[in-house]
Amino acid sequence: MGNPGDKALKTERNIYLTFTGIIQVILGASLVYFFLVKDFFNVFLTALVFILNLFPVFLNKRYKIFVPPEFQLLVIVFIFATIFLGSVFDLYYKFNWWDTVLHMLSGFLLGLIGFVVLFVLNRLNHIPREMKPFFICFFAFERCVCFHTI
Repeated sequence: MGNPGDKALKTERNIYLTFTGIIQVILGASLVYFFLVKDFFNVFLTALVFILNLFPVFLNKRYKIFVPPEFQLLVIVFIFATIFLGSVFDLYYKFNWWDTVLHMLSGFLLGLIGFVVLFVLNRLNHIPREMKPFFICFFAFERCVCFHTI
């Protein structure tokens, strides 16, 4: 009989693959449409989002860096919302709150990036195991503020 943790991990992976697949189909159809109507700026933006969505797979295959599926999904949805929905479908102009929500979400994601970097480094044994939880939180917060300022 299988481990219940394996079943939960498989379910998470299926959810991630489903959402990613839906986004990839939308991007592929949009790429074809924009190419047919000769809107090459949006062809470029859509292709960029398509490539950025494949970046976690590249990290895993090339550098053996495992990025948790939940985090990958958040990043993919964020990139899709900012570049594709915001720029291609002009949601920045249609909804005045779109930019504010995405800035709030980017701050959250940048904090998560700091946490995930420490998580991955901790799993690779490149940093001491006795790291204090305060340091982890401080590092994540500092990364968030630093990157968001840039």
